[in-house]
Amino acid sequence: DSGGVPVRGIVDDVRIYNRDLSVNEISQLYSSGVSNKQNSASVITATTTCSVGLSCGLVTYWTFDGKDILNGVVKDNSGNGTFANIGNIASSTFYTSGLKGQALRFDSGSNYIYSDLGIARSTFTLSFWYTPKIANFWVNNQTGFHMGKTTYAESFAFRWYSTGGGSKIQISSNNGATGNVSTTYLSETRLPYLNTFVYTPTQIDWYINGVLYNSITPSVGTFDLMRFIRLGGTGNASQGVNGIIDEFRLYDRALSPTEINQLCSSVISTKQSSS
Repeated sequence: DSGGVPVRGIVDDVRIYNRDLSVNEISQLYSSGVSNKQNSASVITATTTCSVGLSCGLVTYWTFDGKDILNGVVKDNSGNGTFANIGNIASSTFYTSGLKGQALRFDSGSNYIYSDLGIARSTFTLSFWYTPKIANFWVNNQTGFHMGKTTYAESFAFRWYSTGGGSKIQISSNNGATGNVSTTYLSETRLPYLNTFVYTPTQIDWYINGVLYNSITPSVGTFDLMRFIRLGGTGNASQGVNGIIDEFRLYDRALSPTEINQLCSSVISTKQSSS
């Protein structure tokens, strides 16, 4: 200012027009702002006394927006305090534009985040948006996420990764035997797509953009419980996933196909409304 007293409040979304707006246009301007605020709210209060709904059973929600990352810690917007720590990063490229707000770029082996999700779970749903840097170009051991029962980097684990060519999921059953999805996902474009994994002791369903893509069953026994997670690789050179991750959620239950489709649609509609 020029010697005046600063306003005691918050100013946002300033616009200047080179003409007089009509009464109807001013009303539309107000309505669009209210609609965007309602659609793009990032805090979802998790609820437990329920059986369906996208707030029911939510235990982790990382938006990766700038306001939700402070001093190397990613805030949990579910209200459960399941924060994530940021590993060794190149900050000039790690933070980038996402599907909604800010996202994290994991195309360097040194870029990763990690979190103790609190308890080892036998049933959960994990979901996030992924935007490839180069479509269908995965090299050996590139890893999007890696989960373990007792540590962050167990050999027998649940992970979304590649042995070359395209992404796949791998999981260990409770005797250390490993089962793999028989096919990889090779239909990437440069557009973001939603990965959702419904994890149970006897089957894992992999949904892409709200549609079931593939399933896997244990080779022996049941699948191990999972507790610890790394996103963006294992911290080893050249093993970070080749793209951007945004809007990560973890539920302590198996979402239904209808809910998974709603999860996909809700983010797409929010993106369209908050452009």
